[in-house]
Amino acid sequence: MDTRKIVVGGALAALFALGCAPSWSAAQAGPVDSTAGIEREQCDGSEMFKLDETDARGYYQCNIALGRWELHYCGDGLWWSPEGNRCDWPENSGQTPS
Repeated sequence: MDTRKIVVGGALAALFALGCAPSWSAAQAGPVDSTAGIEREQCDGSEMFKLDETDARGYYQCNIALGRWELHYCGDGLWWSPEGNRCDWPENSGQTPS
């Protein structure tokens, strides 16, 4: 048995018990599983990323194993760059503020 998992798990349990649970923002949360919009479309890997038309920080990534699009967000202060398929500074993203 890996004792590192026990130590980390115990430390997280202690934080939750003390009311000190770590907080994550939407930018740090993983993929969002939703039934709206593009998430219902299937993907096959021929296209790996798509811009979220509603949020400059958002982008969809194709999960080839599941055949579906998953929503992700760039970190604070960054926007998705469709040309570079990466998070970048707003002025380098190729997007215009709405």
